[in-house]
Amino acid sequence: QDLATVDGRTVTLKCRVFGAPKPQVKWVRSSLELTGGRYNILESGDLEIRDVSFLDAGHYTCHASNKLGNADASGTLVVKEHTRITDEPEDYEVPAGSTATFRCNAVSDASLELSIDWMNNGELIDFDSEPRFVRSNDYSLTITKTTELDSGTYSCVASTELDKAQAQATLIVQDVPNPPRLTGVVCNKRDASLSWKPMGDNRAPVLRFTIQYNTTFTPDVWEVAFDSVPASDLTYTVAMSPWANYTFRVL
Repeated sequence: QDLATVDGRTVTLKCRVFGAPKPQVKWVRSSLELTGGRYNILESGDLEIRDVSFLDAGHYTCHASNKLGNADASGTLVVKEHTRITDEPEDYEVPAGSTATFRCNAVSDASLELSIDWMNNGELIDFDSEPRFVRSNDYSLTITKTTELDSGTYSCVASTELDKAQAQATLIVQDVPNPPRLTGVVCNKRDASLSWKPMGDNRAPVLRFTIQYNTTFTPDVWEVAFDSVPASDLTYTVAMSPWANYTFRVL
């Protein structure tokens, strides 16, 4: 059976034999029997060749024999250049709303048609249904008006009918953190203990929290109780004045 492959792969030349008693199989190329090393004759009679090189291209003959007779079958192995990525995409970290561009290029055997596609988290990108995603003539991928949901792994896949190669990069889109949720307020005689829960940093690490309050005296004005609560702290105690109702929020 004729077979085409690319260099560097493991290939199997098929030769299925039947007979009683079970035939002995040997493979021959250029009058030389192929045994050991990169060559392995499988139980089925097929010939496995590991790490194929261009020198392996040529005509192969499978010879099967038992005490009642023998039979031959031949085929040709064609070896072409493997596909490889020549310009790999690089990791990106951008603020939300900006543009991110991944570049990619590849080469393959001159006799094979090369196509380059893009995948996002393992799924093929449908450029018709994703107008913010644009593939240019140089195969680069541009994402406009990025959002936090665009964060993930982007893979450039170069394919021919015989093989494929791929390279990937990570996109991190940073956005403003979600507002923390106030989970508790314990009022004491002269202060209040606040506790809160972060609700997601949208890939932009929280640096600090700000505690604000207003009172019945100035209900439309938010005063800053403290504007540098460390990001690792999720509680804070605020001093209060008597004869006022307080409302708190955490930013």
